[in-house]
Amino acid sequence: RRASSQVPSSGVKVEVEDGVWRLWTDTLDRSPIPATAQFSDLIIPTVDTARTTFLLSIAIKHDQKILFVGPTGTGKSVYIQQYLMKGL
Repeated sequence: RRASSQVPSSGVKVEVEDGVWRLWTDTLDRSPIPATAQFSDLIIPTVDTARTTFLLSIAIKHDQKILFVGPTGTGKSVYIQQYLMKGL
């Protein structure tokens, strides 16, 4: 099925399976944080983490190289490590 020809102005991605536009915020994990979780292990889901993880998963699934760039401390390495440890 093809995606709608009307592309929303911002904040959405297309679901490949059904061609429907969905908000990135609808893809976020809303699970409660366990009381025993260590602060240093927390990654709070945001639109940016959803987009980054999505791009990483698509690149890996299609055997493509990908390079994440940005300022120090923005989570690039953490997102990749989390995906490789939990996302595969």
